[in-house]
Parts: sequence; structure tokens; C-alpha cells
Amino acid sequence: MIALLERIIDEILSGETRILKLETASSLGAIVWVAWEIGLSVARVLVENELSRRAKLPTEWPH
Repeated sequence: MIALLERIIDEILSGETRILKLETASSLGAIVWVAWEIGLSVARVLVENELSRRAKLPTEWPH
């Protein structure tokens, strides 16, 4: 879980231009748009992590 949180933090920090955009946004719409982009980046990391975890599980075949 800690590794996942580290990946999420890395993803957010790697998009420093998005953080800067968020800080300099001049309207509510711009703030929401940038926050949405950041949220999508976090969601991508979560989905990739879950798919990777499931891919490593043994496959159960019906008899």
C-alpha cells in the first residue's frame, strides 16, 4: 500500500505544471479542469496497480 501511495505522489509531483496551473487558475472552471486532470492521473495509477495485481493472481479454470 505504501508503494502505491508513493506512485500516486510521484504522479502528482511529476505533473508540476498542473500544480502550477492549479495555483494560477483565474476561474472556478479552470480550477476544476486542472483538478480533474490531476484526478485522472491518480485514477490511472490506481487502475494500473489493480490490473497488475490481478494479473499476478493464479487463474482458476473450471473443471
